[in-house]
Amino acid sequence: MHSRAPSIDLPVQPARPAPRGNRESVQPIVGGQVGAAITNPMPSDPITPPPLRVSGLTLAYGDERVLDDIQLELPTSQLIAIVGPNGAGKSSLLRSVLGLAQSQGNPVVEFFGQRLTEVRRRIAFMPQRERVDWNFPTRVVDVVTMGLYGEIGWLRRIRGHHRNAALAALERVGMAELATRQIGELSGGQQKRVFLARTLVQGADLFLLDEPFAGVDARSEEIIARELQALRDAGSTVAVVHHDLTAVRRSFDYCVLLNRRVLAAGPVAEVLTAERVADAYDGVVPLALLDATRPETID
Repeated sequence: MHSRAPSIDLPVQPARPAPRGNRESVQPIVGGQVGAAITNPMPSDPITPPPLRVSGLTLAYGDERVLDDIQLELPTSQLIAIVGPNGAGKSSLLRSVLGLAQSQGNPVVEFFGQRLTEVRRRIAFMPQRERVDWNFPTRVVDVVTMGLYGEIGWLRRIRGHHRNAALAALERVGMAELATRQIGELSGGQQKRVFLARTLVQGADLFLLDEPFAGVDARSEEIIARELQALRDAGSTVAVVHHDLTAVRRSFDYCVLLNRRVLAAGPVAEVLTAERVADAYDGVVPLALLDATRPETID
């Protein structure tokens, strides 16, 4: 594995009980006007800070503004989809809040009411597959064990219980039998499952995943979806960059509709309306979404 892979992950911690929110208490949050950014997307809970709160985040590459004054709060213990057209800034949003892309100005980015440096071990990040050098010679189990480096420490000995934790995570994603295989020998879907296991083993409270479903086979998609739902059900907050709006409507609780700005955020059914999606996607509404929102008629 190339050194880039560990460098983009956050330090981790062993699994432990985490502050859990009341999933039923989350209020609907949608923009009051189609196309308008949400200026106050979520009322703050003074007792339990949100897993992520962002205010005034702007990112540009050269003269191109990728993110423009992002205002966003994520609810606790929800399965959250971040959706939008290509170039909307979805991956850039995750990388910016984690300090992997340099934003402009002085945005407010808080995790559980604290700065990133104070809560790194409560956050797990799964990068895009394209950002990893899969030709670096390392075994599957070793890739997953890298997720425990925050607990183990760099250049320290990996002990039996660390290896067992990695194997247990591989078992969850159906990859235990390939634990000693070289990572570069796996299919794209299998590699995604290995990186998911690497994320799961961290026992975080907030999981941020950048396109975990992109380019995977049906079996891998099923396993990834199941494990993300299990994390949500256990009380973690899971935010996923996603492209399949039909899958989002079917499996996710909450949605952030993004096109350089946050256009709407709230329960999936209230955000992914044909009108809102058409506005975000420059007037083009995916056929599957139209089918899902069209009322049934009887001839």
